[in-house]
Amino acid sequence: MASPEKKKERFPPKDTHHLSRDEKLDVIAEYLRRLDRRDRWRAVGNTIRTMIIIIPLLAALGSIWYLYENAEELLQKSVSAMTGQLGNNFNNNAGQLLEEMRNMMQQH
Repeated sequence: MASPEKKKERFPPKDTHHLSRDEKLDVIAEYLRRLDRRDRWRAVGNTIRTMIIIIPLLAALGSIWYLYENAEELLQKSVSAMTGQLGNNFNNNAGQLLEEMRNMMQQH
Protein backbone atom coordinates (compact mmCIF):
# COMPACT_ATOMS: atom_id res chain seq x y z
CA MET A 1 0.00 0.00 0.00
CA ALA A 2 1.22 3.40 -0.83
CA SER A 3 1.42 5.77 2.09
CA PRO A 4 -0.59 8.91 1.74
CA GLU A 5 1.69 11.84 1.00
CA LYS A 6 1.54 14.85 3.23
CA LYS A 7 0.37 17.93 1.51
CA LYS A 8 3.14 20.52 1.70
CA GLU A 9 2.00 23.40 3.84
CA ARG A 10 2.29 26.84 2.41
CA PHE A 11 4.57 29.19 4.30
CA PRO A 12 3.68 31.72 5.40
CA PRO A 13 0.07 30.80 5.88
CA LYS A 14 -2.20 32.88 3.71
CA ASP A 15 -4.56 33.72 6.52
CA THR A 16 -3.31 33.95 10.09
CA HIS A 17 -6.53 35.31 11.61
CA HIS A 18 -7.83 31.88 12.44
CA LEU A 19 -4.56 30.77 14.15
CA SER A 20 -4.18 30.71 17.88
CA ARG A 21 -1.62 32.86 19.65
CA ASP A 22 0.83 29.93 19.96
CA GLU A 23 0.48 29.11 16.27
CA LYS A 24 1.13 32.75 15.39
CA LEU A 25 4.23 32.67 17.56
CA ASP A 26 5.33 29.52 15.72
CA VAL A 27 4.92 31.37 12.40
CA ILE A 28 7.03 34.24 13.75
CA ALA A 29 9.69 31.78 14.97
CA GLU A 30 9.81 30.17 11.52
CA TYR A 31 10.29 33.60 9.95
CA LEU A 32 13.20 34.23 12.32
CA ARG A 33 14.80 30.84 11.55
CA ARG A 34 14.64 31.54 7.83
CA LEU A 35 16.09 35.03 8.31
CA ASP A 36 18.89 33.58 10.43
CA ARG A 37 19.78 31.02 7.75
CA ARG A 38 19.72 33.68 5.04
CA ASP A 39 21.92 36.03 7.11
CA ARG A 40 24.38 33.22 7.79
CA TRP A 41 24.79 32.57 4.05
CA ARG A 42 25.15 36.29 3.43
CA ALA A 43 27.92 36.44 6.03
CA VAL A 44 29.73 33.51 4.38
CA GLY A 45 29.43 35.15 0.95
CA ASN A 46 30.68 38.48 2.28
CA THR A 47 33.65 36.79 3.96
CA ILE A 48 34.64 35.07 0.71
CA ARG A 49 34.21 38.30 -1.26
CA THR A 50 36.35 40.16 1.29
CA MET A 51 39.12 37.57 1.03
CA ILE A 52 39.06 37.84 -2.77
CA ILE A 53 39.45 41.61 -2.48
CA ILE A 54 42.07 41.61 0.30
CA ILE A 55 44.54 39.14 -1.25
CA PRO A 56 45.37 41.25 -4.35
CA LEU A 57 45.38 44.39 -2.20
CA LEU A 58 47.95 42.84 0.14
CA ALA A 59 50.05 41.74 -2.83
CA ALA A 60 50.00 45.28 -4.25
CA LEU A 61 50.93 46.81 -0.90
CA GLY A 62 53.75 44.29 -0.48
CA SER A 63 55.10 45.14 -3.92
CA ILE A 64 54.99 48.86 -3.19
CA TRP A 65 56.79 48.33 0.12
CA TYR A 66 59.46 46.17 -1.56
CA LEU A 67 60.06 48.81 -4.25
CA TYR A 68 60.26 51.53 -1.60
CA GLU A 69 62.81 49.58 0.43
CA ASN A 70 64.96 48.39 -2.51
CA ALA A 71 64.54 51.19 -5.07
CA GLU A 72 68.18 52.32 -4.90
CA GLU A 73 69.57 48.82 -5.43
CA LEU A 74 67.16 48.11 -8.29
CA LEU A 75 68.06 51.40 -9.99
CA GLN A 76 71.79 50.69 -9.64
CA LYS A 77 71.39 47.27 -11.19
CA SER A 78 69.28 48.53 -14.09
CA VAL A 79 71.60 51.49 -14.77
CA SER A 80 74.71 49.31 -14.68
CA ALA A 81 73.07 46.81 -17.04
CA MET A 82 72.08 49.60 -19.44
CA THR A 83 75.51 51.24 -19.37
CA GLY A 84 77.16 47.87 -19.92
CA GLN A 85 75.02 47.24 -22.99
CA LEU A 86 75.56 50.77 -24.30
CA GLY A 87 79.31 50.48 -23.71
CA ASN A 88 79.50 47.18 -25.57
CA ASN A 89 77.47 48.58 -28.47
CA PHE A 90 79.59 51.72 -28.60
CA ASN A 91 82.86 49.74 -28.52
CA ASN A 92 81.61 47.41 -31.26
CA ASN A 93 80.37 50.28 -33.44
CA ALA A 94 83.49 52.38 -32.82
CA GLY A 95 85.71 49.43 -33.66
CA GLN A 96 83.85 48.82 -36.89
CA LEU A 97 84.01 52.52 -37.79
CA LEU A 98 87.77 52.65 -37.16
CA GLU A 99 88.27 49.52 -39.23
CA GLU A 100 86.31 50.99 -42.11
CA MET A 101 88.31 54.22 -41.91
CA ARG A 102 91.59 52.27 -42.01
CA ASN A 103 90.40 50.33 -45.03
CA MET A 104 89.41 53.54 -46.79
CA MET A 105 92.77 55.18 -46.01
CA GLN A 106 94.69 52.14 -47.22
CA GLN A 107 92.80 52.15 -50.52
CA HIS A 108 93.67 55.79 -51.22
